[in-house]
Amino acid sequence: MCRRNRIIGYDALGGLGLPASNGFLGLVNPTFSWQILNYGRILNNVRYQKARLQELIAAYQNKVLSAGREVQIPLRGFLRSREQTEDLARAVDAARAALQIGRDQFRVGTTPFNTVFNLETAQVQQQDNLVVAQGNIALNLINVYRALGGGWELRLQNENCGGGPSTNVPAPAQAPAAPGSEELPVPKSAAEPK
Repeated sequence: MCRRNRIIGYDALGGLGLPASNGFLGLVNPTFSWQILNYGRILNNVRYQKARLQELIAAYQNKVLSAGREVQIPLRGFLRSREQTEDLARAVDAARAALQIGRDQFRVGTTPFNTVFNLETAQVQQQDNLVVAQGNIALNLINVYRALGGGWELRLQNENCGGGPSTNVPAPAQAPAAPGSEELPVPKSAAEPK
């Protein structure tokens, strides 16, 4: 490192305090310093900074991997729930067909009512399993959204406080009715107010 000290001035006084001729004073003092004795400390500081960089890179990679794992688990659950829902929908259709066959056989008189009752119970159980699987689809999709950084809490807080721009949140899509769930007609006497 090279430094220069400069001093520039103006001298107007003589030796005994008497006025003298105007004089100009100037001094240039160059200095040079090299921290050769601090070389080990500087080298160790460079090594420390490189090690710190490697530590930060490893921490970053760990965060990325854990974030990927946090997304992968609910995404896998979402896909499996969809497959399970498709299988259960086929099971509900099969249970409905078996119940229809059992009712037809009961009307003819070839099977007892216990068989029809058991077939109806099996159909209800399959429909219940289907609805639970459809709910698991929604829960796993919410978990995927949260793992990807979705934050509906912040939007809702802003809307409740009246601050921030208003956002139009689309209404949730209604889930399709479970296959085989039939609505019963309401008798007119029950529908009319008394």
